[in-house]
Amino acid sequence: MTSPEDSEDGVDSVDEGEVDDFSLQEFESDGSESAEDPDESGLELGDAQADEIRQIFMTTLPQYIEPLEELMEQALAQPDPEASIINTLTTTVTSILAAAQRIGVEDIADSLVEMNVLIKELAVSEPAELQDELRGVLHKIKVQSGSAGAPGDGAGAESQTLVAALGAVEGFDMSILESLTAAGLVTVSQLEMARKHEIVAVTGLPTEAVDALLDALGIEERVRTRNAAPERGRPEPEEDGELLRHLREQVEAEDALGQARAEVQHARSRIAILRDQLDRSAAMGTNHGAREAEARERMANARRARSRAHHALQDLEAKRSDLEGGVLATRERISAIASQHRDVEREQEELRAHLAELGEQVQRLLATADELP
Repeated sequence: MTSPEDSEDGVDSVDEGEVDDFSLQEFESDGSESAEDPDESGLELGDAQADEIRQIFMTTLPQYIEPLEELMEQALAQPDPEASIINTLTTTVTSILAAAQRIGVEDIADSLVEMNVLIKELAVSEPAELQDELRGVLHKIKVQSGSAGAPGDGAGAESQTLVAALGAVEGFDMSILESLTAAGLVTVSQLEMARKHEIVAVTGLPTEAVDALLDALGIEERVRTRNAAPERGRPEPEEDGELLRHLREQVEAEDALGQARAEVQHARSRIAILRDQLDRSAAMGTNHGAREAEARERMANARRARSRAHHALQDLEAKRSDLEGGVLATRERISAIASQHRDVEREQEELRAHLAELGEQVQRLLATADELP
């Protein structure tokens, strides 16, 4: 529960109306966030590049999980978690979920959707009722990230990272890595398949710095040779800029990871602020009884809101059942009418045949009458 003192220190307070509205909104939501379809966004990454992006995500995922777990335990330790904690948890999980969905890590994305639903339930349920489920889902994500993050058999998994390669070079200026990483260049194989002018274009580094980088990695001669004019003429413009397009697409795909990292940093800052505020609140120890009573009242309001929503859903189910029964009865009546219609048509056919037969008999009688003297 939030006190006036806490509100002044930067933690938002939530009144009863906000709790009721939030509860009803969660019943209307499926708890998932939609991610942009890579095919619709224009990304066409090769298998090796997609594998490299997944490796980056899976390698850094434990750094996201650590503050997330810390903040989740902070929420579970409170009888009525602060709205700001729940909002921070939801925002962080949603950002990681968007990145996981975008690069196609479906098992982790499904677990994050499940966690998002449980986190939102914290606003209307007792933390003790959800703690086992939340911790179970978090453990599942840890297991999934551990198995999915293992090195694969693809080319992207075998390529040495620039951090490892340049770390072994004495006296090399490692500040260049910031520009390389921002441009989506994280492995030696990416530089080996690039032309020097392409590296300069996507990183913004001066030509001298790129020369020093390629020389340190021992691939300068190959890159310069590839930059020389081909014997059979200059390559087509589309071919010449192919790596530039792939690198831009890779950077776009990694933007989601950058957003997730920013959310993690924000979550860590919020954890520090909330810890400080909770420590001050515990030290003051004022109005504890009133806060506890207010917390119980808010929980009661939330339960009543959930009960109203539940009854509304039951009423809708009953109405739907009645409508289905009416539709079934109508179909039966239509079937009976159709059957009667078929019987009438059959009788009409029989009458037509009988009339035709009578007509023939009349014609024969008339012919016989004409023959009589």
